[in-house]
Amino acid sequence: MFLPWVIAPGDDVGIIRQSTVDFRGIYSKASSNHGYVAIVEPPGAPSNTTGRNWVVAADGTAASLFVAHPEPRLVELFTGKVTPLPPFPLEQVMEYPRGIVYPDGTIFLYQFNYEQRQDHRFDKTLAFTVSILRPGNVTWETMKKRLNVLIRNCCSAAYHNGEILVFVGANIWCFLTLNFEANGDNMGGMLEEPWNRVSTYVLDSRGELLMASIWVDESLQCYDNHHQVLSVTVHALKEVEGSSWKRWLRKDGRSLGDRLLFLGSPASFTMDAAQLGTSGGYVYFPFRRGMFCYNLANGMAKRVKRPRSEWRVEDLCVWLQPQPAIAPIQEIKESINGANE
Repeated sequence: MFLPWVIAPGDDVGIIRQSTVDFRGIYSKASSNHGYVAIVEPPGAPSNTTGRNWVVAADGTAASLFVAHPEPRLVELFTGKVTPLPPFPLEQVMEYPRGIVYPDGTIFLYQFNYEQRQDHRFDKTLAFTVSILRPGNVTWETMKKRLNVLIRNCCSAAYHNGEILVFVGANIWCFLTLNFEANGDNMGGMLEEPWNRVSTYVLDSRGELLMASIWVDESLQCYDNHHQVLSVTVHALKEVEGSSWKRWLRKDGRSLGDRLLFLGSPASFTMDAAQLGTSGGYVYFPFRRGMFCYNLANGMAKRVKRPRSEWRVEDLCVWLQPQPAIAPIQEIKESINGANE
């Protein structure tokens, strides 16, 4: 079993920094401080200097760089494998998209950026652009939506059961189709917390859509006492009985006691705690260029990776659990049995 490890872009162009986390360190008094390894991006990767067009498998098993033009492709970060893609629409070019590859093969690319408002000369609004390539299709489905908000924090998006969910601050939109102008409910305002939400992550766990939010008490400036200023909440999207509406219901630590949550951007995932030989109910997430672990049972946060100035983990953070290139035990047993017959 390979333990999840984290990668993030470095300050140097074309450099990726990878690091491991000591999961046993959550029980010790001292925070672990394992080193960081710098690796070079593979040949064929985009040469942009300020963004990283990372596309990650939803389950954390692979990570690639997306190249839109002139030949659209995915370039795997560690193997250099190139996956050709259909032509990308020129009118919907996204400068620095992020993306997720879902288990069914759907490629979901999105980007948030500011645009000039048509009804105001100087004001800008946040725009959301999305492109989806479904399995078997040879063309991208693309659309852009102006969200009429000025903030650009806690931005994330997800594709779940044919629906697109967009998260910006305390606002949550749900789009049933790519015809954004004809649909889209604002599902925001239902999360109540006295602290300031600094990041939001969306993930699928056992068929259930979860939203994890990181909160910080800005009134306390001493960030060394992380257990005092950091909080994590997890909500699940549930259908309202007898209605077509859905709502976010908060989950307690006990309901997640057999799982570990790994929060990152663009993708997050959960793992069974038994796979790592540890107890569950913990959430791993980036904060202020460091890595932290939050105990959902007692509400305590612990730093498990010290901050590094050159590690831009809050800009882009990918947890990976690459699968070994060997046959599963069951396949090996079947091969042996077949040879003995």
